Amino acid sequence: MPHKKGSETPFDTSVGRGEFDTKIGIGRVIRGWDEGIVTMSLGEKATLVISSDYAYGSRGFPQLIPPNATLVL
Repeated sequence: MPHKKGSETPFDTSVGRGEFDTKIGIGRVIRGWDEGIVTMSLGEKATLVISSDYAYGSRGFPQLIPPNATLVL
């Protein structure tokens, strides 16, 4: 799982928590992950810059991500 930041402040991290296991491309995660991760090769590292319309949009994620936030993962 990537280390996620909003406003340069980490709001989620996998450090000390272990692996994150999910299926990609079927709507279980934000659209930016669904569309960005599938373009990567196994073992590849990348930084995803995800606009709000591919993340949490105008609703944000209460107490963690403000409305209309761009995510850097």
